[in-house]
Amino acid sequence: MKNQLYKYPLFILLLSTLFMACQPEEFELGEKVDKSELQFEIYQDTEDPNMVILNSLTPNVTPLWTTPMGRSTRVNDTVRLAFSGNYKFVYGVQSAGAYITSDTVEVNITTMNLSYVNDPLWEKLTGGVGESKTWVLDLDEEGVSKYFNGPMYFYGSDNGWLLGGGPFDSNATGCYGEDCWTWPADWAGNQWIADLGDYDEMTFSLIDGAKLTANHNMIPARGLESGTFFLDADAKTLSTSDVTALHTPNNDACVDDWYHAKVLSLTDDYMQLGFVRKESCDGVALLVFNYISKEYSENWVPEDQPEPEPTLPDGWLDDVSRITNSELTWKLSPETPFNWTSLDGTFLNNWSSPADYPAWSGFDANVPATYEDFELTFNSDDYTVEYVDPSGNVTNGTYTLDENGVYTFDGVQPSFDIGSAIDLNTTAENQWRILKIERDGSNVSGMWVGARDPEKPEYLAYHLILDGSGGSGEPEGTAVTFDNAKLAFGDLEGNGNLRLELFNEFGSTFTDPPLNPADIVFSNKIEITFTLSGISLTSGAAGSYNTSMYMADADWSPQYTGDGAGEVTVNGDGTYTVFVEPGATFDTAKVFVIDILNMATDIEDLGTVTATVDNITIY
Repeated sequence: MKNQLYKYPLFILLLSTLFMACQPEEFELGEKVDKSELQFEIYQDTEDPNMVILNSLTPNVTPLWTTPMGRSTRVNDTVRLAFSGNYKFVYGVQSAGAYITSDTVEVNITTMNLSYVNDPLWEKLTGGVGESKTWVLDLDEEGVSKYFNGPMYFYGSDNGWLLGGGPFDSNATGCYGEDCWTWPADWAGNQWIADLGDYDEMTFSLIDGAKLTANHNMIPARGLESGTFFLDADAKTLSTSDVTALHTPNNDACVDDWYHAKVLSLTDDYMQLGFVRKESCDGVALLVFNYISKEYSENWVPEDQPEPEPTLPDGWLDDVSRITNSELTWKLSPETPFNWTSLDGTFLNNWSSPADYPAWSGFDANVPATYEDFELTFNSDDYTVEYVDPSGNVTNGTYTLDENGVYTFDGVQPSFDIGSAIDLNTTAENQWRILKIERDGSNVSGMWVGARDPEKPEYLAYHLILDGSGGSGEPEGTAVTFDNAKLAFGDLEGNGNLRLELFNEFGSTFTDPPLNPADIVFSNKIEITFTLSGISLTSGAAGSYNTSMYMADADWSPQYTGDGAGEVTVNGDGTYTVFVEPGATFDTAKVFVIDILNMATDIEDLGTVTATVDNITIY
C-alpha cells in the first residue's frame, strides 16, 4: 500500500523534542506548509506483509512518524507487526512553529509473523505468544525490596545491557562509551529516591498484539495507561506508545522521554529499564528502575536474617574492665541521660542537650538535680557492683559482663525516675547491653547502655559518664592523622564552591584517602583547622564567603549539611577553624568535606591556590 501526497519544497525546523533519544539539530524556520504539501509512503513489503515500510519524501525536514510500535524520526523506517489487525499510522513534520500531520493511514494486516517475537527476551518479558506477564517495582508497601537493594539505581549515560559491552569500574561488562558507572542505591539508607506506597503493576501482553497496561497509582496525573510496546531484542531497547513503564513520582519531571528505555537486564524474575535523566535534574544519567515479576513477588520468602546488633570498637572489653578495675564510678549524664536506639545502636532521636527533649518526656534542665546523687561503681577484680540511688540508699551486689556487652546484675537493680515520663530500669532479666562506647583520647569516658524493649525492636538507652566529667566542659581531644599530599581541593563539583575533600566515598579520595575514615568516630565534636594561601579575588568579588561542611557517617546517620554553630566566614588567605557537634555518635566517615560557598567563582586563578589541613581533632 502506498500513500504519496503532492511534492513541494519547504524549509522546516527539526522537532525540539524527538521521541527517539537523538540530539536535536538546528534548522531555519521556513514558510508554514499545508498538510496537502506533505509527501510520504507507507506500504507493506511484498514478501512479508507484516513488515510496513515508511518513507518520508518531503525535502529538508525531519519527520515524526506515529506508529503502533511508537514514534520515529527516521526518514526511512520499518515497522514489524507480528499480529494480524488494523493498524494506524500518522506522518507529521514541524513547519514555521506549527506541527503538521497527515490524515491517519490505516494498514490492514491479515497475516501473522511470530518470528518477530520468538526471541527468548520476548518470552521472559511477556510469558510468550498468547500470554501476558505482570511486573511490579521492587519496593512493597512495607518498604521491602525482594531482589534488588531498592526500586531504583543510578547508572552512567553510556551504560546499557549488562551482559554485553565493555568493562567499567569493577564490572566486567555493560559499558558502551565513556560515561559508565553505577550506584546501586539501597532504599533503606536513601529513602528520598522513592516514596513509600502502592505502586501497583504493569502487564506486558502478547494476546492479539503487543500490548502494555500500567496503573500509575502513585502518579495520579498518569493513572491507568494502555498502549503498545516493542522490544528490540538485538539493540536491547524497549519502546512504548501511549503508555509508560512504572516509575517514581519524584522523577516524573526529570525525564523528557518515558517512551524509550534501555534494557539493562531481563530474566524470568527481574528486569531493569533505564531512562535518560535530563541535565537540569542533577546532570545527565540513567535512572534505572528495578522490577520483579508479580509471580516472583508473591512467592518470595524472606531469608532468615539475624537480628542486627551494636558494633563496639576493638578492645572495648579490655577498656571497660580497665576502668572498672579502679572502681571508678558511673553517673547519669545531665545533658543527654536517655534516648532510644534501633537494635544496631543507632539513635532514633537527635538530642544533644536538655533543650532538645520534647515536653512529653518530662525532662528539662531542672531534672538532672533530682538524680545527681546516683552512682554505679563496678569492680572487675571481683565483679562486685555498688548502686547508690538518687536518695542516697546503697545496695551491693555482683554482675557479669559477656562478650556481647550484656551486663547481668544480681543483688542490685538500678531503677528511678528521670523526669515525669521516663524511668531508668533494667530488663525483666535485670540486664543492660552496651550499645556505644565513648572515648576521651585513648580512655573510655562514657557509654550508652540499653534495656531491650520486650515488644518492639529497640532499646531504651541510658547515657553513663564517669564521675568527675560532669557531662560538660571540653574533654581532651584526639588528633586524627592526615596526609596533605592526598588532599583534594578546588571547584570539584563545578558549582563555584571551593571544596576541601578530606574524604568522599564518591570522590577522588575514595581510592587513595588522606585519612583513615574508620578513625572518624566521635559523639561530642570534631574540629578542623585549615589554611588557604595564594588567593587573588577578581574585581567586584564578594570578598566574604561562608563555609558549609558536609559530613555523613557509614550508615548516613547522623548527617551534617552545614549552617551549624561551627561554620566560619572566609575572607581570603588565612587559617580557619570549623567544627561540628553531631548530637549523636558519628561512626566512620562516608563523606567529609568543607565547602567555601561561591568562592571558587571569585578566584582569579585556582591554580595558584594552596590548601592544607593543619589539624583534625575529635572529642
